[in-house]
Amino acid sequence: MLAYSWPTRQSPAFYPLDTIEAKKSIPNLVELLDFLAHNTDAEAINLLGYSAGGPLLAGALADLRERYPDLDEASLGRELKIANVYFVASDAGLREFVAGDLKTFHPLPENILITVSRDDPILGFAGAMGGGVRLGAANADSLTRQELEDLDELMPKIDVIDVSYFDRGREGGSFSGHGYWYQNAWVATDVLASFRWSIPAEQRGLARIGDGQTWYFPNDYPQRITDLVVRVRSGAYVPDP
Repeated sequence: MLAYSWPTRQSPAFYPLDTIEAKKSIPNLVELLDFLAHNTDAEAINLLGYSAGGPLLAGALADLRERYPDLDEASLGRELKIANVYFVASDAGLREFVAGDLKTFHPLPENILITVSRDDPILGFAGAMGGGVRLGAANADSLTRQELEDLDELMPKIDVIDVSYFDRGREGGSFSGHGYWYQNAWVATDVLASFRWSIPAEQRGLARIGDGQTWYFPNDYPQRITDLVVRVRSGAYVPDP
């Protein structure tokens, strides 16, 4: 595992400046991803962008895609080896992400996973400060009809995981706040499972909300994921990407 860091001031008061530094760091991340794909033995490259790392990752993937304009989706997969891209509590602007970076980099990864929460005060604050609705804030009401139609065409490759949607009485730790992906064992486990096996949400133990592509953690998630691990380790089940 590699942690990609960029210059920040480690203070909420300077967060707007930190987001500027994140954008300045996009070219370096592009170079790193290109290097890993062509100069290592990596068979698959999984990526996670958290909070301000979300727009940084999205921008880097878009620039990486534009570096190889003549490659189709299958060729991009063989060339750049991007498997799963996980956006957790992302501070990317929702409209900018859907209409811009997502459209550009969509052919690159095998799967795109996005966690959203209605109980994330940091993203709520970021939106209230003039940034608009954030990708990780679980609110698509700001999208136009055309943007929603464009997003619908891309959804077969995308899983949206609403961590603030749950059955009554659910246990498993806090699903609110801004640090749920590492504070909550269920969410952290899903990150590991998706990276390890690159399998659909239902096979990882999540449950569907309605008939769309939005998922949540059901009460029996621990048993579901335990059963999956036992079956995989015993050879009774081979994940089918």
